[in-house]
Amino acid sequence: SQEQTTPASFALSDTGVTVPSVTAMTDLDLDAAEVGGTLSWGTPSSEAHVDKYYIYLATDATGAGKNAVGNENAGTFSHSVGADTAITGYSHFVVYASSTSFEQSTPAAVALSDTSSTVSTLSLTDLDLDSTEVGGSATWGLPTDETQVSGYYVYLATDGAGAGKSSLGNVGSGTNTYAVSGDTSIAGFSHL
Repeated sequence: SQEQTTPASFALSDTGVTVPSVTAMTDLDLDAAEVGGTLSWGTPSSEAHVDKYYIYLATDATGAGKNAVGNENAGTFSHSVGADTAITGYSHFVVYASSTSFEQSTPAAVALSDTSSTVSTLSLTDLDLDSTEVGGSATWGLPTDETQVSGYYVYLATDGAGAGKSSLGNVGSGTNTYAVSGDTSIAGFSHL
């Protein structure tokens, strides 16, 4: 058997699309080990074959140990990361461009930045002399970093974790005192 002497051929064209960079996200979730905010990334030089962008939390910048956060359609270069997104065990956000068939192999990455701003040493000086009622000055220690704090909300609750909370009011950032009105009923509540 003889082989054809002039083969048929086709010139290969390899389309390479990568997400050029991911911008550090401003963490608007003030709890430790949780993030929330808008994650943005750069526009690839071409989106000709891009169908979606996939966003993950990962244990390193190469995408190891990735856990899906969400996805966006081509033409969208940001993703809203929901508040209370747990980041324990992760160090990076990674973003991959994807066609309808394949995901790019090397992601764009950005290190996680977790803002934690919690109050401390909460107290209430009760000046109301009636049982089952309080009134007076609630005070607390301000967080070290108030950059993302817009205010403080004061609640009565049925436990120390805030279950069954009922709002008393709020004050702006930089303030560490709230005046609890006299005759405020604490029936059914055990914590401020």
